[in-house]
Amino acid sequence: MDTITYSNKMFDDLCLQDLFIEQAKKSPDAVALVDYNSSYSAAGDDDKGPIELTYREVDEITDALAVKIIEDYGVGPDAVVGILLPRCAQYVLACVAILKAGGAYMPLELVYPKPLLERAVKETNAKLVFTNDTYAGRIDPSLVLTFTDEAPFFVDDFSGERPSYPPPSYVHPNADNLAFCVMSSGTTGTPKGICQTHRAAVHSYLDRTIRFPFQTNAETGDVEDRAGAGVFFVWELFRPFLKGATTVVIPDHVLFDPEAVTKFVRDRAITRILWTPSLLQLVMDTLAPEDVKERLAGLRYLWLCGEVVSRDLAVGFTSLLPNVELMNLYSISECHDVSIGDLKRELGPSEGGEVRKYATCGKAIPGVKFYIVDLEQNDDHESTTKNGVMKLVPEGEKGEVYVGGPVVGRGYLNMPEKTADRFVKNPFLGLDGDDSNIHAPRLYRTGDLGRILPDSKELEILGRCDFMVKIRGYSVVLGAVETALAKHPKLSSAVVLAVGGEGSRDKKLVAYVVPASWEDAPSASSVREFLKEHVPPYAIPSTFCVIDALPVAASAAGKLDRKKLPSHETAQRLRAFSIDDADLDDGNKETNKSNSRIKPENDTEKGILDIWSLLLDLPAEELSVVDSFFEVGGHSLLATKMVTMINEQFSTELSIITVMEAPTVRDISNSILNEGSTETDVTANKVDMQAEALSLDPSIYPFATRKGDAMSRFRFESSALLKPRVVFLTGGTGYLGSHILSELLKIPGLTTICLARAENDAAARERLLKTMDKYKLLQSTLQALQSPDEEKKSDEVADIKTSENVLDSRLVAIAGDFSKPLLGMNDVQFKSLALEIDSIIHCGAEVNLIKPYSSLKKSNVLGTQEVLRLATTNGFIKTKVKPVHYISTNGIFPVDAKAYFSEAELEAERSTVHLKEDVDLDKFSPFLSEGYAMTKWVAERMCAVAESRGLPVSVMRPGNMAGSSLTGVSNPDDLNYLLIQGILETGCAPTVDTNYALDLTPVDFAAKAVTELATQSPHLAIGQRIHLQSPNKPVGLDKVVEWLNQRDTSKPIESVTRAEWMKRIATTNEKLSSGWLSFEKYFLAYTWLEMDSDNLQRALKDSSIECPDFDTDLLEKWFPTSSQ
Repeated sequence: MDTITYSNKMFDDLCLQDLFIEQAKKSPDAVALVDYNSSYSAAGDDDKGPIELTYREVDEITDALAVKIIEDYGVGPDAVVGILLPRCAQYVLACVAILKAGGAYMPLELVYPKPLLERAVKETNAKLVFTNDTYAGRIDPSLVLTFTDEAPFFVDDFSGERPSYPPPSYVHPNADNLAFCVMSSGTTGTPKGICQTHRAAVHSYLDRTIRFPFQTNAETGDVEDRAGAGVFFVWELFRPFLKGATTVVIPDHVLFDPEAVTKFVRDRAITRILWTPSLLQLVMDTLAPEDVKERLAGLRYLWLCGEVVSRDLAVGFTSLLPNVELMNLYSISECHDVSIGDLKRELGPSEGGEVRKYATCGKAIPGVKFYIVDLEQNDDHESTTKNGVMKLVPEGEKGEVYVGGPVVGRGYLNMPEKTADRFVKNPFLGLDGDDSNIHAPRLYRTGDLGRILPDSKELEILGRCDFMVKIRGYSVVLGAVETALAKHPKLSSAVVLAVGGEGSRDKKLVAYVVPASWEDAPSASSVREFLKEHVPPYAIPSTFCVIDALPVAASAAGKLDRKKLPSHETAQRLRAFSIDDADLDDGNKETNKSNSRIKPENDTEKGILDIWSLLLDLPAEELSVVDSFFEVGGHSLLATKMVTMINEQFSTELSIITVMEAPTVRDISNSILNEGSTETDVTANKVDMQAEALSLDPSIYPFATRKGDAMSRFRFESSALLKPRVVFLTGGTGYLGSHILSELLKIPGLTTICLARAENDAAARERLLKTMDKYKLLQSTLQALQSPDEEKKSDEVADIKTSENVLDSRLVAIAGDFSKPLLGMNDVQFKSLALEIDSIIHCGAEVNLIKPYSSLKKSNVLGTQEVLRLATTNGFIKTKVKPVHYISTNGIFPVDAKAYFSEAELEAERSTVHLKEDVDLDKFSPFLSEGYAMTKWVAERMCAVAESRGLPVSVMRPGNMAGSSLTGVSNPDDLNYLLIQGILETGCAPTVDTNYALDLTPVDFAAKAVTELATQSPHLAIGQRIHLQSPNKPVGLDKVVEWLNQRDTSKPIESVTRAEWMKRIATTNEKLSSGWLSFEKYFLAYTWLEMDSDNLQRALKDSSIECPDFDTDLLEKWFPTSSQ
């Protein structure tokens, strides 16, 4: 294929529909389209057989459709027509008809919510939408055209006589008119319409047919290839029509089922198909090698696209099916095909002799060229450098990949700024080394990091170029914030920097903005309000500096020189507010508070404002007493420090919860001045927790019980009681979650699919392994995988030789986010996952003891709802319910004594309260005030609602997770760890006037218990509420101090009062001090509150799992004397 060359100008005047019409004349009786999905037949008769249409029939039907939409809807060049249909024959016919009418088709995803559909139709000014009766209700009725409307040629079964229609009379589009507009979600989540021309589509489509020609019968000349259209349906459905081949529609319910799709390929004699590497990997992992070989033997070409292809996948497939051409397609929505690599070449050593882990993408297709641009010259998103052109890097060096040639699309619909940023003028035309045969006046900036290998001239993709920083653990793409600022109507340009030490509390974002008009410059408060609609809260800059223009380097015209930006400490700031409160009457102050500065009215407000100014590094005059602390740069760590400073200055006992719920200077001041007579934390809680729990999406219902009446919580599919083969785990990057992951990976024959927040699956895997390594789990897990006992249990080790390979085979990492709908996946990924897994352990949560309910709801409540949705979601062909083992917390039990004692009992000495695992939770909800505990309570009750609908559920409530009894590694954010570490650092303990009790459960014990009950004995867990709790009683702090003194008699621990200890840790360790403010009430409660674990002990009685006692040996393991 490397020897074929041609000029891109040979396709200049061609449109897609012309090529189809020409082919229909050449082979009118050849089969053009086959749809085996009988569910689309009008009668619904499963024995009716497939829809099979010849080129003549497709031509006639689409002529008729084209005439109708021209005459009735006014479709013509660049007019957009939507298609809201599943994969089916009608979808294909609609595409061809739209092109014949001169228009452009726009695929609409079935999973789009109605508002998004309405937005897409409105923004594209769509003339009409092809759909069917199932989806017609989601579209404006005036725009709907279904395949059951009026005329015979719209009938689903395509049987009987059809009237003959002359070819449509229309204004013929040219090669630069739109062929289709594809809606795609960008990195910000905002859908963008990618506009592609006939020129780009024709070049891409014909290139593949020229270099990889369809197979013809030597005697008849008929094309014998049958191409499956499935994963990339809208891109692949038209390609076979150009050369007389057959397009075979692969139905949705078949596509992502390895068993079904491979049989479909075999039984329907498909010879060409395009899959993602993930789908091929799923097939290889799911089916026996002999089944893969037998079912896919009829393929001539298998293209892989959409993801990086691993060398192992290429080697594995090619070793099974050496006669199938396996190709790596680098295709971008904005450019179609740009390069194709032969994956069989990946079997040998890479350049330089090393074995590359991932496959290269091949050479650019004829007529297309790659430009690898220097990142240093282009990190400011500008297109020019010295002498007005971008700087190219030498071959072999990495840079940003730009694509030039006829495949480059028009741009993004109604997004001129985005188009200008990504589709740029080619500065290399006519320069030395530029190929005059490549007509590339515009380049597409891919955002991919890549290089051209010197020897082979092939492209290697190395990752992404996005400039990303970490702010308090959150990933922020600075370019996304800059793009959002550029949309502000009163700003002409902006650049954003991250300042402060890496990982420090003081790290923040600073924006430098150039106002469109100095006289009408926006206020910082109004810009913050604007950004709330475009970026997450943590990506809103803390400081806005105003400058005349962005500085450029003297040696590089037009290139931003970030070093010349003034210091944010001395630079002029945007004025904080548009209106001063002196200009407002009292009635206007609240309504204008986002644009006005409300000054302090008393010394308390002024003192609090001064503390804010110090913590936020902002002048007090830039702060208003009605500002939210968290909207002017504050965060939870600073809030804790603020509470400490306020309590010291005003001799009060303000709680962090009060600040989180009412985070303005005025609210805080009122709390102080009213001396606690304002609403308490509990009564201030306006969340109806019962209603929140009952709001579980009604569609989350197991298929088997969806139509049942009054389902018992114990009725569910019996398969839920079986040992799972594939477990889905969330929270694997957390402390308990990583230990659960380690235990799961040790089970022979079990695959663990683990969700982690990351840019891609590879990065997700890296996060998981780094976390395991952090807690000293990785090496011990690998050692377990190569132990003699392991070899006796399974043939895996014998077959795969190394423990690393065993780990690779058992751990599947997927990038996602449980705070987002469908866990951050698209509909296809979500359904594929639902089909693959057998059981779910939901351990993921945002753990923050000071954020309010509203801040944590998305992750902890709605995230749990999405997990329950996954459990009840069916695959494309099978119904499959998955049990959910929900990891809750014992924090759902309030530590407010009023929840357990009467007024009289509160005054007396309190007796111990034993909390049973099956206790009714409803009575506790009025006494919960912390956002984290509230979200976990709601999520647990939501699981109970799903359980009442027939979903198998268990709830496990961890106690305080102490260190591992095996590795000694502790969680530095755990309250027990903070207490003992504080005692060791200060040399004193608060034992004079308190008797704290330490409730300690080794994390390895809890992880083993979860793993045992979820994977080996699910019948003992389903329907149960279980406390993951040490059966041993909490240990008094005085006993711990006694042990500490026994092991080091030279430094006896001093006994002090609680107040004195608080002062000492505040001066010794700020993190300990801040953490203690959140945790102390738990220690106080554990002097009279105990968690029973009868259900746990019964469930584990026949297992070998035992919980070690907390004694001097464990204390030494967790806090070794040598480390002090």
